[in-house]
Amino acid sequence: MLDTLVEYESPRRLLRPHPGPERPMLVLGGNGKIKYMTPDAQKMLEYTDDQPQRGSFFSLVHHRNLYQVMRDVSEMVCSGKQKASWALWLKTAKGHWRWFKIQVHNRLTDETASLQLVIQETHDAEA
Repeated sequence: MLDTLVEYESPRRLLRPHPGPERPMLVLGGNGKIKYMTPDAQKMLEYTDDQPQRGSFFSLVHHRNLYQVMRDVSEMVCSGKQKASWALWLKTAKGHWRWFKIQVHNRLTDETASLQLVIQETHDAEA
């Protein structure tokens, strides 16, 4: 379940969902930096295990969707907004634009201090 997180034993304190089946999910810090990506999310975004994934989530978002995403993240960080949903274009590691439906959950006040983005479904299309 998304409400339960455990920490890895590492200096970077990366997070992963636990227990139950893993969902395609990104875990972001309040600054928009990617902290963790589940293996299913890695596959959807065409990342291999040896590729770094620690960049800014905003750099993956298509310019048509960027305002909405930044506005919602800002409201989560500054005003405590708890949830958001997006249908947006994200750029994959191979440079392709793919359409994603995402549910965002604000966990910034928890010990995890994160935003959890669950990728619900994807469609291949041209941006």
